Amino acid sequence: MVLLALVVSAGLLGGLARPPLGTHAVHPRLRHAGLLGGGAVLNAASLLFDGNVAILSLAASLVVLIAFAVTNRHVTGIAVVGLGLLVNLAPVAMDGGMPVRPGALVRAGLVAPDDWSAPSCGEPATSRPTATCSASSATPCPCDRSARCCPSAI
Repeated sequence: MVLLALVVSAGLLGGLARPPLGTHAVHPRLRHAGLLGGGAVLNAASLLFDGNVAILSLAASLVVLIAFAVTNRHVTGIAVVGLGLLVNLAPVAMDGGMPVRPGALVRAGLVAPDDWSAPSCGEPATSRPTATCSASSATPCPCDRSARCCPSAI
């Protein structure tokens, strides 16, 4: 943490010490900046709610931010940002939220290992080799690629 603060401080001081570049360059104006603020507020609101209200707030924030990207497509790189927002909107709209691997929730400490019984795609999978399945014949589970499943569990 201290190293990060030192690096950021050094970069800030270095940036302030050098003469500004591009003072004669054309700076594109952002159109409808209120959309950016509205999208940020909706996204923050999605963290305060649970259930369908949170999902609707998240989806609405992504739609508003996509609208901001479309109205400012003249700015270099904003089309890529808009495409990324659209790609994030797809699973929110189709799955009713952002999908998360169960193994990632366990590693993050948000869920105990015994709190979930099956990967999200349906069939239960085991990450331990059984008597008929050695560790060498285990393959990646279809839902949680970080786990190893015996062919019979897939």
